[in-house]
Amino acid sequence: MDQIIFAVIKDGKVRNAVVGEALAIVQALLPDDEVIQVTPETGNAIIGGSFSNGKFIAPKPFESWALNENGEWQPPVSEPVLEPGFYAEWNEENLDWDILEIPTE
Repeated sequence: MDQIIFAVIKDGKVRNAVVGEALAIVQALLPDDEVIQVTPETGNAIIGGSFSNGKFIAPKPFESWALNENGEWQPPVSEPVLEPGFYAEWNEENLDWDILEIPTE
């Protein structure tokens, strides 16, 4: 029988992930927890994240970021388009992107 991944939800947060054969079996083993099957439609269950409107939501990466209509975290400033050899890293203190050169070593 195929193994299925289930998210264990407590107080609205993803607390754990369990591999099992059927939802009923996992629910019987964890009667005090909400158990939701992880599917391509629900997205990835990340511990510390939450479940809302039928989708798993990753933990908030930075205090300034906001959740968009697709359940994805967005920065207050769009990530810049970069030249090859550079990458952008969010700077929460400045509420902007730092542009850094990719090390060549």
